[in-house]
Amino acid sequence: MYMLTSLCSQPLTGNVSTSLVVGDELQPSAENSFIDNEEQPATPPRSRTPQSKKFKIDFNIKEIIAAQTGGDEIVHQMETGLLPHRSRLQAVRIFESHLMEMFGDRPSSDVKLCLAKAIVDQFPLLRDEDGEGYEAWFTSSRGKHCATGYIEERLRNVIRKRCKNRAVLAKAKEASSSSLLSTVTLNYTTTEVTHEEAESMTTWLKYNKEPLAQVKEFMEKTAASRAVYVRSHPEETVATIVDEYPHLLATPGMIEQDFRLMLPEAADALFLKWGQMSDGIFEYANKQNNWQQYE
Repeated sequence: MYMLTSLCSQPLTGNVSTSLVVGDELQPSAENSFIDNEEQPATPPRSRTPQSKKFKIDFNIKEIIAAQTGGDEIVHQMETGLLPHRSRLQAVRIFESHLMEMFGDRPSSDVKLCLAKAIVDQFPLLRDEDGEGYEAWFTSSRGKHCATGYIEERLRNVIRKRCKNRAVLAKAKEASSSSLLSTVTLNYTTTEVTHEEAESMTTWLKYNKEPLAQVKEFMEKTAASRAVYVRSHPEETVATIVDEYPHLLATPGMIEQDFRLMLPEAADALFLKWGQMSDGIFEYANKQNNWQQYE
């Protein structure tokens, strides 16, 4: 009978070290046995014993807390066992941030359990009299009962808030995009230009600079297809778009014309409110580097 013991270590940055120890009995195979198969007594095959695992992470709680602003005061409170509610909330936030940084958005129950045990082991005055003493910080799920504890509740709330924010932002972005595009299409469809006609006019505009009246007319009639193109190709650079529609810059007034067609009710807003807005715009521009090159 042989015994195989494997020690796996994974170095991590920060105040954490991780090790996983696995022990298991292995049976000698028939091919490697020194006993002739014919001489071996017939025995039923034995199932492998399940692996026994010991998972341990060494958290340096004092260093994790002290590394943050106001951490030294919290460490002192933890050492005396007098941890006010506000300080405990701050400590839990620090633990949550550390776990997510080291182990991702959803650290495993083993990781959270090791952290909870480390807190009461390194700060014995925080140990509760009930159970093992760390359950207030984290208790694993059992049966129909969900995991609980300060650390678990904080992680759950953070993840829930992040998911909600992502959903709201995605929905707002989709609504804004579709609303703006429908507004553009609604205002531009008055030109009643077919897709084929718009393509022909776009091609003509690439290679012709005059007559100017025809340039302006074709730019107006292709505004709808141009808006759809720009919004359906978010990866395109400004240079690529100008390459496709050179008159946006080559012919004065074409950007203003597109804007007026897209949002006629707001077309004159900048001119009417320029006196109120100009100081702030210039102040912002002067804080930027080399903004003159965009003139």
